[in-house]
Parts: sequence; C-alpha cells; structure tokens
Amino acid sequence: MIAEKYYTNTAKVKMYQGTNDRGDTSYAEEISVPCRFDYDTKETIDSKGNTVTSTANMLCGAFIPPLSIVLDECNNRFTVKSCKQIQSIFGKIDHYEVML
Repeated sequence: MIAEKYYTNTAKVKMYQGTNDRGDTSYAEEISVPCRFDYDTKETIDSKGNTVTSTANMLCGAFIPPLSIVLDECNNRFTVKSCKQIQSIFGKIDHYEVML
C-alpha cells in the first residue's frame, strides 16, 4: 500500500452491524485502526445518497461501514458518512477514504 507509511494516527472504531430485533443499533467490539486523520470540511454523499458535510476524513487500510463510530486520539467522536476504496495505478485496492 502506498498510503500505509503515512498512517501516523490510531483510531478506535466500533463497526456498525445493523439493528437488532428491538430496533436498537448494534456495533462490534471496539478495535484500533492505524490511520491518518485530515480535519477539513468537504461535501460528500452519504450511504443514502444525500449530500452531507464532512468535518474530517480518515485514510486507512480497512473498510469501515457507514454509521460506524470512530474516535480519534483526542476522543472526538465521529459517525462514518461514507467509505470508498482508492485503487492503485495497478487497479488493486490501495486504501480506503472514510468521510466522517
């Protein structure tokens, strides 16, 4: 991976798993993910196709589904708006860009 050498941060991630039979949101156990945070504001399309404002983005080597919870190193909490794969020049997945 090209971007892997730039992963100077670590995020705590609770992956969104869906809702249970009572309608409560369920998440997987918290994991640590090496990443790089960029705190800039951008417009993006969320998982429902709506235009939303993202206050940060994260580059990492793992797919993080929309609606997952991400904590940065200062314990700022973000909800994942979208996650897209970035391909290398050879057409293979290089890393993921996660909009928060």
